Amino acid sequence: MTSEDHAKYFQHLKEKGWKIPYWQVIHTRPLKKDIDYKPKEKIEGLNLVYAGGVVASWHRRNSHYGYRCYHEIFRAFIKAGWNVHIYSASYNGGKLSEYKEIGCILHRNIPYKKLIREMSQYTAGFHGYNKEGVFEQAYNYTKLCRGNKIWDYLMAGIPTIGYQGGNGMKIYKGKWGIIINDLEKKTLKEIPERLKKIKITKRMRESNVMEKDIKKYKKIINIVLKEAGEMKKREMVIPDYSNVKDNVRLPKKIRVYNKGVKEIYRGGYIFPPRKQTEELAINVRTYKEIKSHVSLIIEIVK
Repeated sequence: MTSEDHAKYFQHLKEKGWKIPYWQVIHTRPLKKDIDYKPKEKIEGLNLVYAGGVVASWHRRNSHYGYRCYHEIFRAFIKAGWNVHIYSASYNGGKLSEYKEIGCILHRNIPYKKLIREMSQYTAGFHGYNKEGVFEQAYNYTKLCRGNKIWDYLMAGIPTIGYQGGNGMKIYKGKWGIIINDLEKKTLKEIPERLKKIKITKRMRESNVMEKDIKKYKKIINIVLKEAGEMKKREMVIPDYSNVKDNVRLPKKIRVYNKGVKEIYRGGYIFPPRKQTEELAINVRTYKEIKSHVSLIIEIVK
């Protein structure tokens, strides 16, 4: 899972009878090799960079991804004297005409490691979402996720400016970033002075790479391999009954394990997720129906 809040959400499903397998929160942070570069020289003036998904048209703010309509947010920064640079992961520059009209500077897509170095020339990076006109459920998602940008600007060696960035802002607040609560010109004018207090160190960057989670990855892999082994034990070769009449009863009883995360109804039986049935005496037709579902594993009782 990519966030602690998502973990809490799935844990809450336990109350509804959904069995949660082993999990770990692993943030999608950069690799150590991504910060092995020579920073670019700073360009003149106040320069805000945003790298990520962008919804091109303001009228689409009521779509499921309307929280990525950054028009009014970037307009406010520009009015306060900032240059806004966009490296869009969603659209090429030709489709971002509305942002260009606002005054944003559009850049072509480049590979991640080159992007990190490219962003090192700017004053700060933006992490946040649009709330105006966005579906409540869609906007609530932004409060729970942990976007890559939480760490991307850190790896570029520039501070992060958070605005409506959800709980993820707590990760960098007072460390490698600041939070603003509104887009008033006074607030945006005060940002440069606030950024002077942010000191990004080599240790700070190196302690926030994916390699720091290697123990978590190893543990999950070991658990998955063990689970796969258990499933393999349950899988047994069953005779081919394709030419046998449906009403003929199987010579041996079976057990059925549902390896999926959803309840399955097949052959008159309900198979709860991640559970194995008691011994079942069934006919060929029921066997065929059960066997046809990829999440149901049949075991012959010896």
